[in-house]
Amino acid sequence: MVGATALTAQTPKSGVEIISVCQLLSDPAAVDGKQVNIRGVYRLVISDPTCSGRIKHKDQEWSGSVWLEILKSTKGSDALDRARASLSGTSNVVWATFSGRVEYCPKQVKMGGKVQWLGCGHVGDYILQIFADAVTDVEVKPSDNPGSKEALEQSPTQVSVCDLLRDPSEWNDRIVQVSADVDFDGLPERSPSLSGRKCSTNIMVSGLSFPNLIVLTDPQLGVLRVHNVDFEFDETAKSQFRRLLEIVRPKSEHIRVTVIGLFETRSPVGDLVRFNNVHPQGQRLGFGVGGVYPAQILLRTMTGMRIENNQSPQQ
Repeated sequence: MVGATALTAQTPKSGVEIISVCQLLSDPAAVDGKQVNIRGVYRLVISDPTCSGRIKHKDQEWSGSVWLEILKSTKGSDALDRARASLSGTSNVVWATFSGRVEYCPKQVKMGGKVQWLGCGHVGDYILQIFADAVTDVEVKPSDNPGSKEALEQSPTQVSVCDLLRDPSEWNDRIVQVSADVDFDGLPERSPSLSGRKCSTNIMVSGLSFPNLIVLTDPQLGVLRVHNVDFEFDETAKSQFRRLLEIVRPKSEHIRVTVIGLFETRSPVGDLVRFNNVHPQGQRLGFGVGGVYPAQILLRTMTGMRIENNQSPQQ
């Protein structure tokens, strides 16, 4: 959990005094509507490696990052794109200072006949968001997260989808190599995932069932990552996979792939379900669209990509 102790304000090379992500989240309601300068690691959201984990607020848990809104009028945003493009094949991260208005997000909304707290960003999981007017002091620096460097150096372990889902905690934070069919959970716009539909059992947490699917996630785009790895999805493999996604005919065909990447789930697995006053029976807090999937793989590369007929799928 993120602690309430404020960190000392820093002054980057531009001379602008800033506030840290940790400070903002120590008392999120107090900064609502204020113009601030935040410095942190840019991963589509703003995070801070010196304080990590989830935040307890209003009887439920929230992301420990700040949701970022880059506007058309945001000055300096092109520097972020150039910096991200330079990360390929490295364990570096992008640091930047974001200036703009902060919004405190939690609002009570009625869903399914019940009133619940909903925040900003992906699946309403963020307490704060910033509408950036400007981005300054963009720097590419080595990661302070040793786990990411270990992930880069790990040799992949070959494992099946069913083995991963049978004991996900055992494989959490490990580089794996998995061969399986790609599944769209019935809808092309949903998250591409590795199919484990032939596995014998589903993951059950506190009476809630999760599908036997492992989401495939670009590590530089996943805002619901558990681990802050800094390798990127190989560009050649990414382009080939996107091409197959465009031409495959799901009613009669499927994609077969071998993926290599970091497997992650919630640890303990019981954290896949969140309980609060609005959801006394539990709410899924997994991965992919709607957070309904039990695990994901942060992709490093793909091989053996091909389209096969549905009449003779492999498992």
